[in-house]
Amino acid sequence: MNTVLQQVQFIDQQRFKQFVSQSKAKME
Repeated sequence: MNTVLQQVQFIDQQRFKQFVSQSKAKME
């Protein structure tokens, strides 16, 4: 049951990392 939740959290982390790196690139 909780493996799905873990997958969602993992995907969320990947998206967040991409978002952060993108905003950093925009700021430069």
